[in-house]
Amino acid sequence: MVAEAAVRVEHEDTLRPGLVALVLTVVMLTMPYSFGLSLFYALDEWWISVTALFWGLRFLSNTIPRLSIVIHLQLIYSLLVLGWLKLYYIYQMYKCYKGQVTKKRAVVTGIVSELQLLVWYVLAFLESLGSPASQSIFIVAPIPVLLLCGQLILFMKPPPVLEWRKPREKQRTLDFTS
Repeated sequence: MVAEAAVRVEHEDTLRPGLVALVLTVVMLTMPYSFGLSLFYALDEWWISVTALFWGLRFLSNTIPRLSIVIHLQLIYSLLVLGWLKLYYIYQMYKCYKGQVTKKRAVVTGIVSELQLLVWYVLAFLESLGSPASQSIFIVAPIPVLLLCGQLILFMKPPPVLEWRKPREKQRTLDFTS
C-alpha cells in the first residue's frame, strides 16, 4: 500500500511566516475586539464601549467620552480567558505560511476564535436578563478585526499550497550476483 504525502508548492510572492505572525500579533494587541452597549433603564442612562486588549473607550450618556488604558491583571485575564484562541489562530496562520497547515484549517481556527467570544457574550447577556435584581441590559458583540486582517493577508498574498500526491514507488530489483 502506498501512502499519500503532502508536497509544498511555493508561490513567488508568499510572505514570510514570522512577518504574518508579527502583523497579526500587533493587530491582536492594539485593535478593538468587542463592542458593548448597556442600558440602565432604572436610571435612564446608557453607555457604549469599545474594548481592546490594552485600552478601552467608553461613551456614557451623561458625561464626556472616557479613554482608559488598562495594563494590569485585567490584561492577563483578557489574554488567557478571551484571547487564547486568538493566539492559536495566529499560530495556525504562521504554520499555514510555513506550509504545514492548510489554508482552510487556519480560517476555521479564526472563525472558532471569534465564536468563543460570541458564546461568552451571549452567556453574559442571558445572565443580565435572568437576574431579578438587574437594572440593566448588557449587550456585547465581538469585532472580528483579527479574523478580517488574517483573511485580507490570505487573499492578498496566498500561502504555499499543500498538494497531496502519491510518492513514487521504489523499483525493487532482485540481485542474484551475491
